[in-house]
Amino acid sequence: MNSKEIFNYTAKFDEVVKKESYFENLLLQEFSSEILREYFPELFNLLKQKSKIQIGYSFFNSDVVKTLPNKIKIENQTFEIGKIIYRSLKDTESVFIITCTIGEEVEKSIWKFFNDGFSVEGYILDKMASELVELSADFISEIIEKKISKSGQSISNRYSPGYCGWSVSEQQKLFSLLPENFCGIKLTSSSLMIPIKSISGIIAAGDNITKKEYECEICEEKFCYKKRTQ
Repeated sequence: MNSKEIFNYTAKFDEVVKKESYFENLLLQEFSSEILREYFPELFNLLKQKSKIQIGYSFFNSDVVKTLPNKIKIENQTFEIGKIIYRSLKDTESVFIITCTIGEEVEKSIWKFFNDGFSVEGYILDKMASELVELSADFISEIIEKKISKSGQSISNRYSPGYCGWSVSEQQKLFSLLPENFCGIKLTSSSLMIPIKSISGIIAAGDNITKKEYECEICEEKFCYKKRTQ
């Protein structure tokens, strides 16, 4: 692969969501089957109609990637990833900076429900939308894993600024290495991604890189997605 490679793709909903029952099983953790029978079909269809899933990555090979203690350098940017992430990435040879989003239309529907006093509908749609963007990130991870496996290498878990001790402010550095408005995502001065239902992060690749269980028991982040799903 070249020293830098850009990939951008608009994914179909059915490519990302393999089974409708995935969302039903997720919601059954909080809601009764009676509530789901009433609300789920319409809200699931709304999610499917309103979402615009865009995924992408920028690839950087070993010529421009270097690991340092608790840090990783990509081109001219050095990231303070911290000891937890560094343990998984210390043998990094190349890096994919990833982004994905489901667009703004679902978010508008969520806020309309809340503003109109339909809080149950708003909450359920918001929860499904958050899960959809996670599934989108998993989808691009699968694409990268298939690509890398052809060379006999493996990929890491994906890691994002704001988690595992990696400061969210380093989103600014991350996005400086991507094309402007990549996947239709903009970054505010406070490092908030717009649309809100978006994810960014890095996936490392290398001969000695492996996917591991997230080390949630030693992570100090109280609101981490992985902790919320355990």
